[in-house]
Formats: sequence, C-alpha cells, structure tokens
Amino acid sequence: MQLTKVDPMALRQRVEAEFHGYAQCYEAPPTSTTVGTPWTKEKVKIEVDRMAALLVDPYPVHYESGDEMVPSEQRLVGRRSAFVVAEDDPYVLLFDHDAEDFVLAYRSDDGQLSAWGLRGDAASTFLAR
Repeated sequence: MQLTKVDPMALRQRVEAEFHGYAQCYEAPPTSTTVGTPWTKEKVKIEVDRMAALLVDPYPVHYESGDEMVPSEQRLVGRRSAFVVAEDDPYVLLFDHDAEDFVLAYRSDDGQLSAWGLRGDAASTFLAR
C-alpha cells in the first residue's frame, strides 16, 4: 500500500476496531502453556480500553527499522515511512503502509523513532509495550 492510498481516519477506525475485537475474542491460554500467569479476559479489556484512549489521529513519520528480533531474511531495515496511530510515551504504534503491518517503535529523547522488530496486528503489537 502506498502512502498516498492511506486514509488516516479509516486507519484510526481500523485500529480501534482491532483493539476492541481483540478484547472480545481473547481467551486466556492454559496456565501450563505460559511463562507466568496469563491475563484474564477482564484484564485484557482494561488494557485495551487504555490503549484505545492512546489513539491519535494518524500522521506520517519516518522511523529507523532494525528488526533485530526478526530472522535476517525477513528484516525490513533502514529508514521507513509509516503513520503514527497510538502513543504511550516513549512507545509509539506505527502502521508501516509498505509492509502493511503494525510496528512498535521507541521515541528517543531527540524525537527519533526506532523499531527493533515487534510487528503484527495492532492490538497484540501495542500490548507488547
């Protein structure tokens, strides 16, 4: 998807719908399959409501993608363009329109955005902050 084909308001509505859909569909995994204690459905709903309050009107930015957490053959590295869709200082949820996925980035003190490879759907990516 090209930058010019992104409708910021439709993108915001998409993210909000993904957040709330995640909360509605969430089922805690069996305790024996996780490290630590899984979140309850109620805890996920509370967190998703908090995330929804952090949504912003999407605006275009550039970020440095290192994708250190991604296998080398799948990495998207270098300066990339995206839209900011949610902010929880210093964390920022981006929509990388070329990759057509969401990215968790970090805003440094000088305002630069950097990502290290947390990519995927809007809800689980932003929950990882």
